[in-house]
Amino acid sequence: MNAKQKTAKLLLSDMVYLRQHSLLPDNLINELTSKMQAAYPASSLEIEREFAEPIRAALTERLAVAGFDHDDEPNEEGRFLENLIDRLFIP
Repeated sequence: MNAKQKTAKLLLSDMVYLRQHSLLPDNLINELTSKMQAAYPASSLEIEREFAEPIRAALTERLAVAGFDHDDEPNEEGRFLENLIDRLFIP
């Protein structure tokens, strides 16, 4: 990962998944929706660390609750969440 990275990319498909599965609090979904609408017709959104961190925190909480099977292996949702949490990391 580039040490000079200042933003992370959130894909439209990520946003759709997050909305369909109610994985974020309403305030974050509303802000993401506004940002995606402003970026239309782009299929992704560059977000800054200040916005990425609350999203990562909410996803991390969800991961702990629903992201693992009975053998503590990531399930489908867990793999998605881990991937997105990693992609939204901005040093």
